[in-house]
Amino acid sequence: MKSTISKYFLVFLIIVSIPDLAFSQTKSEILDYQIEAFNQRDIEKYLRHMHDSIRIVTFPNKVTQKNIEEVRFTYSTAFYAKSLSGQMKIVGRREFGEYCIQEQWLEGFNSEPVMNYVLFKFKEDKIIEIVNLPKNWAYGR
Repeated sequence: MKSTISKYFLVFLIIVSIPDLAFSQTKSEILDYQIEAFNQRDIEKYLRHMHDSIRIVTFPNKVTQKNIEEVRFTYSTAFYAKSLSGQMKIVGRREFGEYCIQEQWLEGFNSEPVMNYVLFKFKEDKIIEIVNLPKNWAYGR
């Protein structure tokens, strides 16, 4: 009887831990998901992998949003604006530790196409900080 209970408990632990393994994503997968959500203008999908305490910073230290609700308000407004019709494409990406830097190409935003660089900081599989780097900044060049 004790052996049977132990076996069932072990099976229960395995089943409970499988969803956590199935939903664990790499930084690149999370950022690919972000780009897809951005291009679809899906605010809930865009926010899904952001930490509640997310900070969005313009380099070097100008904080433009300091939590998920401020990001929701700013991006919802932008996503529903008729003038936001462009797309974002990834040109390059490098991961190092809890950080990932991404080179992005933005086009169709009522302006000339722009190369953009963004530094993402992760905490527990969530984006906790996004730093928008200056337009003249480039890695590896």
